[in-house]
Amino acid sequence: MRTFASRIEYLKVFKIELRGAKVNEEEKKRLNELGGKILREAGLDFEIWKDYDWIKKTIGDFGYADYYLRKCQIDSKMTNEADGTVYQKLVDIDTTLGTKLYEQLWCCLSWTTRWDIIKVFFIFFVCKT
Repeated sequence: MRTFASRIEYLKVFKIELRGAKVNEEEKKRLNELGGKILREAGLDFEIWKDYDWIKKTIGDFGYADYYLRKCQIDSKMTNEADGTVYQKLVDIDTTLGTKLYEQLWCCLSWTTRWDIIKVFFIFFVCKT
């Protein structure tokens, strides 16, 4: 998997527009494919036919990022083994698909108090215009 020098480079390469902009069906399909691919590369068993709407309606999570954090939770150890970089990418996708930032932050804090995960939201609050 390619590593990126910065989050901005990542957003430009994958053409992700933040802040919940309206997306057309073609863009939604592309982001769903990307979200599923990221989850599978992270080692989760996420079938190709599953998507953002399936996560929200069937599972009840707020999106890919919430689903990822829940799946990375190790209850027996009371830890969350999520990777911050993977989580960041999923938050960006969810934001574009329409998940509100307060929903994502609430879910994040429900699953973990790890700073490397929470600081994903820093760019939204610092760069807010």
